[in-house]
Amino acid sequence: SFPDSAVSTMASIVSDSELGVDYSLQYEFIRLWNSSLGKSSGPIGSPVRWVTRGPISQENPAAETICSAASKCAIQLSEDTDGDGVISSEEGSLVIVVTADGSAANRISKYRPTGTILVVSDSDTVIRGTNSWFGQQGLKVDSLDEDSAGNTVGESEILSTALIHAKQMGLAVPGKKILFVHGVHSVSADEQAMFRVAVSDNTKIESQVRNPMLIENYIASIRTTTINRKMLAVPAENIRSTKVVCTMGPSCWSEDMIGKLLDAGLNIA
Repeated sequence: SFPDSAVSTMASIVSDSELGVDYSLQYEFIRLWNSSLGKSSGPIGSPVRWVTRGPISQENPAAETICSAASKCAIQLSEDTDGDGVISSEEGSLVIVVTADGSAANRISKYRPTGTILVVSDSDTVIRGTNSWFGQQGLKVDSLDEDSAGNTVGESEILSTALIHAKQMGLAVPGKKILFVHGVHSVSADEQAMFRVAVSDNTKIESQVRNPMLIENYIASIRTTTINRKMLAVPAENIRSTKVVCTMGPSCWSEDMIGKLLDAGLNIA
């Protein structure tokens, strides 16, 4: 009888669970199974063997490689600056990707980078689609080709617009690493992609822990095994990347309840 409370609880669970993910190991796993090598167990009882699975992407291997590299870079630039064992929302990277059809953003989402993926597009379909892809948030612009005055839109204009929006949404705090993924011959990264790295407000943050894998007795989710009073009193903040899908029954059909579900974290109905 309280569907909005159920959605809110689900959103809180997945948001906190994301803090315990080892994104570096997860990236390597996804990358391996999407690369030219894959593991096949063969018939039951046979030894594990490695077989060729074909190129990384039949459609656009170059763009796939660049987008996967951007995801890996976002993971490596995310640093546990306070040493609590998790990457909170302020410590993760921000990826800004320009896309006309959504394919570039979806390639990045596939490799599960830390932080938010801000998808800049002039397509309503692409912006709506961000609700179903890991880590994506949409930013609708009027055009990726020309501005209101008829001038050609460049990467700098798109980045400026995206940064203003990111700061307003709390996605680009001072010192946050930002990856800007755009095209080579056009602003869209769908066909030919490249990326560059910047720091929000050019503020430098010194890290206390640069590589958690070098910590003695390192574990993937230190937060769930090393609990102290401070961690309970001041929990780490996380901008949820996992999407919440709801099957709506009669009790959810009113406009008022739909609004409550959206406020609670509903992404797909």
